[in-house]
Amino acid sequence: MPSSANPHERPAIPDDISEDEVLAIVTVHHARAQEANQDTPHATRPILPGSNVSGIHVFLRQLNGSPSFTIGRQISDERVLRGVRAEHDIYLPDSTVGMRQCVLQPVPVQNLWRLHSTSNIVATVNGAPIRDYKPTSKRQPNPLPKAVYLKQSRVNTVTVKTMHFNIWLLKSAQEACRPGNFYPSMIPANVQDVTNRSEQWARNRYDMTEEQVSTKTFRVINRYTGDKETAKVFCKGQHSQQLRNAELLLMSKADIDTSIVRYRQSTEIETMPAIITDTYDGLATYESLRGDIYTSHPDLRFEVASKLVRRLFSALTWMHFNGIIHGGVSNDSVLLRIFDGKLYQVLLVDYSTARPFVSGEMVPLEEMVNDGRAAMQLIEDCCDIWALRNGPPTTATAENVMRQRTQDLLNKHEAVKRVFEDYTRKANSANDSKGKKLAKLQDKLKYSWKSAHDKETQNRAAREVATMRKSKIDAMVQEWEYAHPPQPSIYKPYMLLSLGHPYIDSLANFLYVGRWDITPHEICNKLRQVGGYIEEPWQTFKVHRLTPIGHHGTGYYENHIMMWLATCCEVFPEWRQAFEECCQTHLQPVDGIIPQAELLLLRDALLALDVLPGPISIMFELLVSASAIPQKVEEAYQIWYHVPSRLFNLTQLQRLATPERLATTITEGQTRCNNFVEVRGDPKIEGCYASLVFLEAFVAQFGLELPQAPNLNFTRPTFDPSDFSEIPQSRIVLARPGMLGYGSMLRTGDQANFLFSRTPTCFETLSTFVPTNFGDMKVLPKLPQDVRTHARPEHWSKYRTAEEFEAQADLSSRVIRQPVSRKARPGAASSSALPDVMEVDKFTLGQILRERERVRAEARPPAKRDTDALSSKPEKSSPKR
Repeated sequence: MPSSANPHERPAIPDDISEDEVLAIVTVHHARAQEANQDTPHATRPILPGSNVSGIHVFLRQLNGSPSFTIGRQISDERVLRGVRAEHDIYLPDSTVGMRQCVLQPVPVQNLWRLHSTSNIVATVNGAPIRDYKPTSKRQPNPLPKAVYLKQSRVNTVTVKTMHFNIWLLKSAQEACRPGNFYPSMIPANVQDVTNRSEQWARNRYDMTEEQVSTKTFRVINRYTGDKETAKVFCKGQHSQQLRNAELLLMSKADIDTSIVRYRQSTEIETMPAIITDTYDGLATYESLRGDIYTSHPDLRFEVASKLVRRLFSALTWMHFNGIIHGGVSNDSVLLRIFDGKLYQVLLVDYSTARPFVSGEMVPLEEMVNDGRAAMQLIEDCCDIWALRNGPPTTATAENVMRQRTQDLLNKHEAVKRVFEDYTRKANSANDSKGKKLAKLQDKLKYSWKSAHDKETQNRAAREVATMRKSKIDAMVQEWEYAHPPQPSIYKPYMLLSLGHPYIDSLANFLYVGRWDITPHEICNKLRQVGGYIEEPWQTFKVHRLTPIGHHGTGYYENHIMMWLATCCEVFPEWRQAFEECCQTHLQPVDGIIPQAELLLLRDALLALDVLPGPISIMFELLVSASAIPQKVEEAYQIWYHVPSRLFNLTQLQRLATPERLATTITEGQTRCNNFVEVRGDPKIEGCYASLVFLEAFVAQFGLELPQAPNLNFTRPTFDPSDFSEIPQSRIVLARPGMLGYGSMLRTGDQANFLFSRTPTCFETLSTFVPTNFGDMKVLPKLPQDVRTHARPEHWSKYRTAEEFEAQADLSSRVIRQPVSRKARPGAASSSALPDVMEVDKFTLGQILRERERVRAEARPPAKRDTDALSSKPEKSSPKR
């Protein structure tokens, strides 16, 4: 197959050469290139046989497992006779080039190819000069770069004196060799840093790649450092540089919102004006993700939309505060980074339509409102709250039918109006018989049109976003499961159809029913009023726990493994049933030893159900690995705490303690914590919350370790509306991550509201408050008959989830058989007081769980005081007598 002579077209690979083995093609333009490369170990072909174009193509492939290739001067016959030999991959037939001119190598870590100089003779690579650098040389006060990173998908031109050759890369660096299998030569970083150089080749230091971030934004490569950066490119035009400079001046601010792109510097890339910005990895436009979001569970759609509310309106508020109107919020101007079903980052980009407005002039209120409307339209498109939260009631007509009826009457009215105006314009009287008929018909159609318009408005009002009830949530769950059969999973998504607060949910009404006249600044102010100044108030801190794991031969001691598995069941109660069933199937201890192979089977069985929690996954990796593990393994667990309230989840912390340590802590009562707050809602965060001032004391008594305590010295407002530390003990806090502020309910009765209000206003019933803001979450336990009060736990250690509470209530009607091999201790609590135990369970894990619960149940705190009269303020020590 003949090769191409076009220097910008990649040469074709001959049929007798395997395309999979070729890493790169080097084209040497010289009449004696074929003669000079007779000794090369690589395949060669002339550029174009029978033409006046001189040179050859060299098809580089790995030799002896090395992807590094040397390029140097051809040895003369006289030097060969004197015994001088130079083994290169490519020979250059020119005496002006260096004996060993340069080396072509992949850099797997950056996934780029690099050409670095090994000669004092300057070579020019894609317009950039390179030369070997010797730190001991005093003749190089301003050394040239030693290397240049090459373009992957386009031709790379190299010139040495009068010698020219091109390099085409067919395989990426990581395809040529994996990281860790090959290490390129080290190059001093100071030599490659050309930031302060004034030469033109130093200013043009970026190469465009084919990776496109958004409409006008691309990934670029710094040809001297290999760093991947991001650039917004302005197409060539008469005013492209002026547009680039104006946008850079407009958006270059010291302090920016986290959803605004930071502009760093202006440059030119391949003769096109450009702006280098901060790099954000893993982002895609909302338009490209729209289809996947539409087909996702409503829980994901509303989670993404609720974060879009915070980020988009915050970014627009920042722009308006700095005198900038965006003017182009759309599906392509919003970038999202979604990983594993969670939204981690939002960016508002595409400032080409942005324009400044001068401070002191009339504020462009209408344009600010338009920015906010465009953002809300995108948010509503993401979650579709207008349809999911209400849907067409039986009394409402389809919106398209009402809209068409109104439009038809308007068209008829305007047609009659034009006829009447033409009639009177032709010197006819409006008071004659025909004129009166036309005027009467015009008035009638005008009335009909206004009446249809009013009915359309009333019809839309009947479809406003409204509160939910359990029956409707259950129906939506059944409908979703019918269309999407559930897969075996531990964690199921909730049918949660709220953006975090009724105010945000109601914003969709203004898009369809009312008139949107709200600015982003007004929305952000309202969000701070109801949700505080901290965007993510629910955080976690790390706690370490030492777990004894004794090993014997190829197995582990049964009691250590079972105690660890029991702890996992208590720390992650949603996994308890799966652990008990899988352990009974796969674990068969022999003489008190559990073989390592059975633990591998157990892990695989659990992984088939869902992704294991982090601490469990890490421990299993240690247990099934070939290397020996220490006798005590340090595990790390995450504990939730609420930043504005300065309260931590004491229930989660106590589950990490051994039963004996917990019982001792309860019985001795060294740390009195009667002012805890009961939080219910999302299973991840529910429990009894205590002040962070007690954290170190409880960690020490539970035998745990706190690597770093949460920061208590942060600056926050004197009053934060999401702070629930002052809530009375007569109320229960209802909360979840993503909710603005918190909800609370009375323990007696059916009243709930957002935040805590001392005035009896703005209350809702639990039958609408819980389904609307928590979906199908099991928030509150079902009370027994004739019981109307959700009693407060008598002690911080007595908290039970809704499932545990209902399981305990069911035990009174079931016969529980205790293990035959273990006698009940005198004075032990009856088995009916133990939550969530199985009717018949002779397996060791079930016995351990029941025994641990019995030890906790027997623990009694010291004589308690009347806690009903206590407020939730920190307890003051009593004066000494």
